[in-house]
Amino acid sequence: SANLGHLVSGGSYTSGSAIISALQRYPAAIGFVDEFGLYLNEITGKNSSTHQQSVLKTIMELYSSSNGTYQGTEYSTLTLKKSAKPDRVDIDRPSLNIYGTSTPETFYGALNSGDVVSGYLNRWLIFEGDSKATLSAVDFERSVDDSPPASVIDWLTEAGEFLSDPDEEKSPTQLVDVLVSKEAAIILNQVREKQEQERLNGSSQLKDLWVRYLENAIKVSAIRAICDNLAEPVIEKHHAEWARDVVGWCITNTVSMIRSRVADSAREQAAKDMWRFIDDAGSAGTTRTLLTRKFQRLD
Repeated sequence: SANLGHLVSGGSYTSGSAIISALQRYPAAIGFVDEFGLYLNEITGKNSSTHQQSVLKTIMELYSSSNGTYQGTEYSTLTLKKSAKPDRVDIDRPSLNIYGTSTPETFYGALNSGDVVSGYLNRWLIFEGDSKATLSAVDFERSVDDSPPASVIDWLTEAGEFLSDPDEEKSPTQLVDVLVSKEAAIILNQVREKQEQERLNGSSQLKDLWVRYLENAIKVSAIRAICDNLAEPVIEKHHAEWARDVVGWCITNTVSMIRSRVADSAREQAAKDMWRFIDDAGSAGTTRTLLTRKFQRLD
């Protein structure tokens, strides 16, 4: 409705080269991936191909190149004819966004402890829904209008004006200058202090998840500022506070979920499943009978 369909790419990339091909068409894109946990297991599991394993590596490199130029892969061309030599693909200011949905079981089941230190987990904002939420009653006699609100369409249409011509091949994304107020700068420096405190905490096995706290908070607060004022965006105090809280919650919750769900062996996974079963019972606790029945498969 806002004529921004060119920003939507296929989400289930088959290789790192597939991602580059999509961004070569247009350097700002969002991909939607359902069952993201299954997809993650497919591209990182022990049976994944070399092409599939290159997906995460490429995503990590693009994240780090969002404020510059992604320099593509160089290929050996010594034995090729000039007409068959592939050109290196460079992308100016790539902006790849991935919106993935998954159940906690399949998502965290696709991870291991090495994923924490590899650096790709701290590039994501991981949100968790309420597992106890219930559906509202359905009124089958009333028609439901699922079209997006006109105000959202108008805003997206206006935002699209900041992008270059979608019909111009390989056109770069348009830069937007975002200023930072003095009050917001104080908040963001507090985020930096928290990041360094956690990063230098030698007793924390998951400290690497905090390494990009400041970077992600700045990006999120800038997005909010641009949403409020497309023409002259300024990160105000409330933008920085909101970003601090959202990104901080994501990291804290991810740390908790990894501690309780991610394992490197079947035995460790069983132990964490048992701990979570007891914890879910709350203050009422559970019984030896229920615990034994639940985990009777274990030795």
